[in-house]
Amino acid sequence: MCMRSPSEYPYFRWCDLLLLAVVVILLIAAGSEGGYSGSGEILEIRTPMGSTEHSMSRDTTLSVPGALGDLTVTVRDDRARVAASPCRGQDCVRTGWIDSPGEISVCMPSGVYLTVKGGGGTAPDAVSY
Repeated sequence: MCMRSPSEYPYFRWCDLLLLAVVVILLIAAGSEGGYSGSGEILEIRTPMGSTEHSMSRDTTLSVPGALGDLTVTVRDDRARVAASPCRGQDCVRTGWIDSPGEISVCMPSGVYLTVKGGGGTAPDAVSY
């Protein structure tokens, strides 16, 4: 069907163009389906006093009570982080920004857990090296 002599079609055969069109359509469809988007919708904050949820689409700074004192949590550009903590090690501050569903930031001495929930994409269950 596509087997013609090179002299009849010196550059492309019609099936070459059809194959190219199918590949382009598949690439566009794969990019528009969402996949792993990296953007969460809800920030869940668990403290010794209870659990709350906040939208990550709204930029804000929160004062979150912990066992050692208040932590400062910053939500900006669909991501969140512990900006300041009264704990000694500051591991939660060094964790930096979290924005993908399933990502967490924990201040163990204060008993505060930040978890990203939601999002349109599918996050991996686990990553190993």
